[in-house]
Amino acid sequence: MTVQQDRSPVRTRLLAAGGALLVGIAGASAQDANVRVFHASPDTPEVIINVNEGAAQVGPLAFGNTTGYIPLAPGDYRFQVAAAAAPMDFVIDIAPTLEAGVDYSVFAINTLANIEPLVLVDDNTSVAGQARFRVLHLNTDAPTVDLNVRGGPTLATLSFTDVSDYLSVAPGTYDLDLNLAGTDTTALALDGITLLDGYVYTVVAFGGVNEPLSVGLFVDAIPAPGSMALLAVAGVFASRRRR
Repeated sequence: MTVQQDRSPVRTRLLAAGGALLVGIAGASAQDANVRVFHASPDTPEVIINVNEGAAQVGPLAFGNTTGYIPLAPGDYRFQVAAAAAPMDFVIDIAPTLEAGVDYSVFAINTLANIEPLVLVDDNTSVAGQARFRVLHLNTDAPTVDLNVRGGPTLATLSFTDVSDYLSVAPGTYDLDLNLAGTDTTALALDGITLLDGYVYTVVAFGGVNEPLSVGLFVDAIPAPGSMALLAVAGVFASRRRR
């Protein structure tokens, strides 16, 4: 198995910390920004996201769920996140500037007492003959882990809040293991993971605070005639409660 790393700065660039939000779908203009939100704070209840002080609202969104990409006109925005049951008690409040043609993912991470945003610029470029993906460690209770191809190389070593570079592999079906870093101790076995030609994925390890260690595979984009279709389709493909 050959693994290629892409260390292009735009693919791992973080925006200024401050908040989390939004979403997007296929059909956006190349001049739009596309934004999605992921709820990864394990003890935070369902949330809603206010856009520009209530001009629009997204949610409710429960832990472990994400929205798809939503196209937004470029410009300055204010995003405020609150529990659905207390819509004026904002736990995240940011004012990002969205750039034309840029895809963003916003993750609400950490425990409720320490909730914070992790905002990423996504690279959803499709490459023929390759499947591309990145890996995020967002489990509040898990130690540093290795993501390994079973019987093969280590793809990434990640601590809480770490984000890997984009990785490229040949399309196919893989058995992966999430191991305690530097050991053969498997925290979670990921069997039969199919990565398709030209697809772009995000892999998220999440959980903690009485939520099981889980790994979700999110289809960010698929090749389409003449364009990329932005999806952010999610599925938890493995889950285990840590003892």
